[in-house]
Amino acid sequence: MTELVTDKKKKTPSPTVPNALGEACTLGGHVADGLEVHGAEAGIKYATAADLRTAIQEALTSEDAYQAVLGKRLQGNYPAFKKADTEGRKFIKGSKKVLSHHLGDTWNQSWSEPGFLGDNLKTPSKLAERETLLQALARYFAAHPECEAPGQNVTAARAAEVHLAVANAKKGIDVGDTLRKDLRTQRDKAARKLRKMLSGLIGEIRNRLPIDSPLWDSFGLTAPKPRPRRPRAEKKTTSAKSTARKGTPAEGTSAATTGVGLAN
Repeated sequence: MTELVTDKKKKTPSPTVPNALGEACTLGGHVADGLEVHGAEAGIKYATAADLRTAIQEALTSEDAYQAVLGKRLQGNYPAFKKADTEGRKFIKGSKKVLSHHLGDTWNQSWSEPGFLGDNLKTPSKLAERETLLQALARYFAAHPECEAPGQNVTAARAAEVHLAVANAKKGIDVGDTLRKDLRTQRDKAARKLRKMLSGLIGEIRNRLPIDSPLWDSFGLTAPKPRPRRPRAEKKTTSAKSTARKGTPAEGTSAATTGVGLAN
């Protein structure tokens, strides 16, 4: 059964479409069943059962495709990227330790050549900046082999290897994210189409079926219950003060004193 919400402009609550796509598809299936059996009898013309079932299938198919990409991202591309990025951060940290013996413990202009910019030796928080730094470290160690530390795996070759791994893993993430966004857009479009069709059908069913009709259950809907009428408020009696404003003497006031002036 579908949820009921009160329409402020009407005296009866109206069925609404569930927010969850799965629940909307389930309700749509019930409505489609009702249309096949009682659609003509009830005079429903907004959409046919076939139209509704097609919309349901499109929504379900697009949702499955979107969820499949999400699962692949979590199980495939993203873990590989996370591993490569972790290795990149680790190499940057090791390089700073090795280079500090040659360039000093604090930032100075000499640190600019290996790629540490911005007056500090912090590992960049942005991925693009970490990629650039790894590439700069590869060039620096290649030009200054005396600064390499093979025993700590801090070399030009290792810097180039880590940089390439991060760049390749990032490409996989970018492609995956693009596909994920496209599939999400398709899913949302199909979901809107289904909800619009289902909302229109429910609205027409509500307008055509009497509240006491036995067909409500056939459409998977709960018959709306009329709201009790509120008793009319009694009209307020006219007060003496308001009567006096209109020119009628109030109770206890003599007609003589209502003139413009008093007699001499």
